Amino acid sequence: MGKHIIRVIFTWLSMLAPATLYAVPGALEIYHFPYSYFINQYIRPYTILGERYEIVNTVVDYQGLKRDQAWSGFMVKLAKASNARIVTADLDDRKAFWINTYNALILNTVVENYDVCRRRGVDAVPGVWTIPHPIGRTAYSLQNIENILRTIDYDPRVFLAICQGARSSPPIFMTTYNPTGLENQLETISNNFCNTPSNFSIDTADNTIHITEYFDQHAPDFDTIYTVIPSQLSGYPTRLQPVLAFIMPRLSTQQREYINTRKPKVVLDPFNWSLNEGR
Repeated sequence: MGKHIIRVIFTWLSMLAPATLYAVPGALEIYHFPYSYFINQYIRPYTILGERYEIVNTVVDYQGLKRDQAWSGFMVKLAKASNARIVTADLDDRKAFWINTYNALILNTVVENYDVCRRRGVDAVPGVWTIPHPIGRTAYSLQNIENILRTIDYDPRVFLAICQGARSSPPIFMTTYNPTGLENQLETISNNFCNTPSNFSIDTADNTIHITEYFDQHAPDFDTIYTVIPSQLSGYPTRLQPVLAFIMPRLSTQQREYINTRKPKVVLDPFNWSLNEGR
């Protein structure tokens, strides 16, 4: 790994996990301390050249994780988390807990259904979004957790932090989410996702904006935070106006100027369910 890539990753990690060691851990952080080990061992970073800067995304060494006997022990302990502690924790502590839990459940789903996921993607696992998983002595599906994240706080950035185990989904980053640094972490992953060319790009040759279908799938979640849409976006499909309002401030000056003056047409790129695997 070259010095430049190491510097990029170090910068990215420092933005994602600010000064956590100097803060009192949240009530729920204890349940994901072991998860940090697995992230460090089996999540692999790679860089992409974006419009504004280099983007860091990740793939997962699922075969390595599958061989690690400690993984099943971690999932058993997570299932025994205290319900009372989960319910009474601070808002950011609960948000971080459920983001980490969702991502851990995705990893576990792939580990338990590796052959299917490798051939056809996570979405091919029967009932993958509705299968109940014991967490805090209660059963939650991935769909349940998404709805919990919606009710905890109207923050669409959380849907750029949860991973569906697919090439087109947000990546699992190389650190756990924590209440102390959550605001900075969510901003970092949002900027990262919006500036990844496969998620958002402008084609000046045919005057189009290419947006990942993932944004369209979560368009109602972005709608909750925008009561007023900037006038320059009024000509775009109503459903996507809040999404564009979220993306625009995260783009380069040149990209924003192009969109405001040229009014390019929006094209939705299909979601790629291929497994986000790498070694």
